[in-house]
Amino acid sequence: MSFYGNQFYGSRNFTHDTHINNGKITIKEKGFKEIVTVVNRQVTEIKIIKNGSYTYWLKYGEFEKERKNGITHKILRFKNTTGKGKDGLCVRKDQKLEGYKGTCYTFFANGRLMWQKFAYPNGRVGYYARSNAKEIIAVRPDGTKLFKFEGNKFNFRGNGYGEPFIYNGGSYFEQNQKWNLSKIKCSYIFYDKRGRVKDKGQYENNQRVGEWTEKYRVYFFISGVKVNKKLFEMPSEKVDPQRVLNEPNAQARSMLLKKIGFERVVKKCKGVVIHTDRKRKNSIIDFPIKTDEKHYRMNDQYTDKEDEYDQCHLRILQVTCTTTKSKHFLRVPALPDWNTSEKARQGTFNGFTAKAKNLKFERET
Repeated sequence: MSFYGNQFYGSRNFTHDTHINNGKITIKEKGFKEIVTVVNRQVTEIKIIKNGSYTYWLKYGEFEKERKNGITHKILRFKNTTGKGKDGLCVRKDQKLEGYKGTCYTFFANGRLMWQKFAYPNGRVGYYARSNAKEIIAVRPDGTKLFKFEGNKFNFRGNGYGEPFIYNGGSYFEQNQKWNLSKIKCSYIFYDKRGRVKDKGQYENNQRVGEWTEKYRVYFFISGVKVNKKLFEMPSEKVDPQRVLNEPNAQARSMLLKKIGFERVVKKCKGVVIHTDRKRKNSIIDFPIKTDEKHYRMNDQYTDKEDEYDQCHLRILQVTCTTTKSKHFLRVPALPDWNTSEKARQGTFNGFTAKAKNLKFERET
């Protein structure tokens, strides 16, 4: 029995006006032929054929295959007797790895990437990476080194389309997160054809740290903040703690606090711990500062004395990340409504609105 058109493609269950219980339906279009197998009014198999060879073949409950240029490049295997839940996904796709042509093989099981391999036309394996790998080394088609990755819990998401893992998740196109494959710790090195380091970088807790190289130029980062070589190499004990309090940029100030040590800044700059949250390991510290800036009142509900105190004090909220345990330093108003760690922390969410209700989280990460 033959039909023209595409009314059955992609649909497993027929509508009320379908009168075929069992059999095969052939749908012909220009250059293509689609064969649909029906059992008990349900589609059990679909084949799309071009020039005598299939380009797509689906058997519900068993597998789904796609072909390109006569070569199978994608296979989905299903759990036995069901059309639900993928038991394994194998993607074979022609790709380029840093400009070199090859084929990328990716295998998933139960929704999790198990391994990936990139092979060149000459048969040499560019790299082989497993889900639990802590080191991945790649070479060029001639065997010279191409790149090296080291890290913890690499994130290989995004490879369902068969792309090499270093381009996953779109991070390849985000300059500030280039090749960041681990939220915990990751480093990479790319070599040129002469074996020189062309690009190098490392992340800790999603922040750039240490010495970086981008197109042979060297940069330095401390806690995600770019700094000059002198500050990067300067021993922490030689950094003036007062410089921290005078730093107007919050991100740079946080970086300096981490470099020289918060305790040292508190001691040298006469900081006073006014509250500590032992459960969350957060605390608030007040520092006296000198300023010639014009007085600015946050709100008319505060007295002149309270506003004057706010102007002449730098109040820092030290918070601890529940996941990475890393410490972060945030400036908060030196005013009575935010004189405890939790009140100040809530203020960072609600814009320090005194009458705002506290936010409650089911889970903090």
